[in-house]
Amino acid sequence: MKLNVTHPTIEEVFKDFYAVPAFQREYVWREDQVSALLEDAYEALFDENGSPIETEYFIGSIVAYKENDVFQLIDGQQRITTLYIVLCVIRDALQALPHGGDLNHLQGLIRDTYQDDLGRTQQRFRLEPLYEDAGEVLRQIGSGKFEAA
Repeated sequence: MKLNVTHPTIEEVFKDFYAVPAFQREYVWREDQVSALLEDAYEALFDENGSPIETEYFIGSIVAYKENDVFQLIDGQQRITTLYIVLCVIRDALQALPHGGDLNHLQGLIRDTYQDDLGRTQQRFRLEPLYEDAGEVLRQIGSGKFEAA
């Protein structure tokens, strides 16, 4: 087995497809963990005035193996899932603005569209949990159709 260590950007990470195998624990992060991740990243990437600074930030390790064209996540799925949801929230917030701009690039980090054998447009989400009951919720979030109860 060949081990590859890379240091991709978030944009580079979400150009690939990921699955969370059924044997992995479900997404369990709560507000505290999500806030800690986002606050740490913000503090590392912006100065005290909120201006971006030229730096890199290590968000944590991800361990995955490639099966066909999908990376099976072994470690880091809580962070990857959180970042995926954050991308969806950013997309939804920008869509709600009067002049949200072109969201095609951002949308491409969330899902890919393709034509199937019958010429129908299909969607393929960048992150697909394979454990029970989670896939539909993440598909709704990825589609921008999730309504919190």
